[in-house]
Amino acid sequence: MPARKHADPWVVSLRDMLKSQLGPAWRVMEQSGKVKIDVRFSDKTRSYGSLPILWNQKNSYEIQNAVLDVAQLVSTKKYSLKEAISNLYGSKKGAPKAIANTDATRLEEIWEAFINHKSRTTKESTIKGYRKSFKKLEPILCEVRDAESLLDLVTEKFDKGTRTAEITIRHLTQWLRWAVEKNYLVAERWSPPQKESNRIAELIGKSDEVVKRKTVPIYDDEIIGLIEAIKKNRESKTADKYIYGIQLMSCYGLRPHEMEFVVVDDVGRVVVKEGKTGFREIYGIHPHWEKDWELIKKIKDRHPLPKKPAQGYGEGFRKWLIDQPYWLEIKKRRDNKENVLKTYSFRHGWAWRVHTDPLYSSKISTRLAASLMGHSHAIHMEKYGSWTPTGSIRKSLDNILGL
Repeated sequence: MPARKHADPWVVSLRDMLKSQLGPAWRVMEQSGKVKIDVRFSDKTRSYGSLPILWNQKNSYEIQNAVLDVAQLVSTKKYSLKEAISNLYGSKKGAPKAIANTDATRLEEIWEAFINHKSRTTKESTIKGYRKSFKKLEPILCEVRDAESLLDLVTEKFDKGTRTAEITIRHLTQWLRWAVEKNYLVAERWSPPQKESNRIAELIGKSDEVVKRKTVPIYDDEIIGLIEAIKKNRESKTADKYIYGIQLMSCYGLRPHEMEFVVVDDVGRVVVKEGKTGFREIYGIHPHWEKDWELIKKIKDRHPLPKKPAQGYGEGFRKWLIDQPYWLEIKKRRDNKENVLKTYSFRHGWAWRVHTDPLYSSKISTRLAASLMGHSHAIHMEKYGSWTPTGSIRKSLDNILGL
């Protein structure tokens, strides 16, 4: 009896991957140089189908994704195996057609198919971001008739020019483009604008007046007042987490995303261990805030921060702060056509103190301030140079040289 031929390693790997994701009912093999699918259903029936993909190691990843896409369609119980293959790889007689007019339920099904497709190669935190984008779409699903109406209506759910706007539009256009490519939706009605088109920029709001406004620093009395107001009105432990974040950004001049990377090292320095500009030492301005707020202890104890949203801490704090009455009072005073108070204002407040408070401006050079904030001297002067009082650099040199 001839020895049984063993499958190539890539075939074994492919089959193991599909088995782990779909179970033993779905099998693949070579037939006439192409991919054959063999499915055994729970009712003991069996079905076969062929994919127009060459059976070779180079195409193993494509084969895997193709089988998973077919399985996703079959799992809805609206498609047979052959119909699912036809729907994905070209129109054949009797195959279901891409949908032109569709309802909310069908759009939700297509979205879930997209999420299942993305989840194979995308980390969970990103998938949560996709789901959050779709949440903005759910209330208006019954009103949409095509890609244009969908995107127009959903942009009413957020402020133009924000990071939320950019991410939401990017996620939804990715979904529409995928649905058209997979023949879930007809191209004539559901194709989104091209990635680099002016229409995308218009939807996001890059040219919106708000985007052009200058982010201003939040002042000391405003920071203290905000923290006290939050403490007075807090209703849950979540408020304590936001207060801690405000204290970190204010005292150390942190970018929002750097808060989770702050540690006290072995020699007692407060440092940002990683982030946009990598490792750097930071310094509390004012030092008494660091003491009064017990920040060293909180950092060492890993005091919790709010849950980080998919859009990042900057956007997360923005959304939380707009529900705080005291913050809105500050914005009412400070916001105008040219200036706006944002989450980054806490970081800017650190720079404002360093360059305008005589206690610091005569001792901390602009180069040292730039280093502590984690950017180049040129960038620092571009952003904060106008706040440097006349003669402060000379005073700093005199102080260092003991003149």
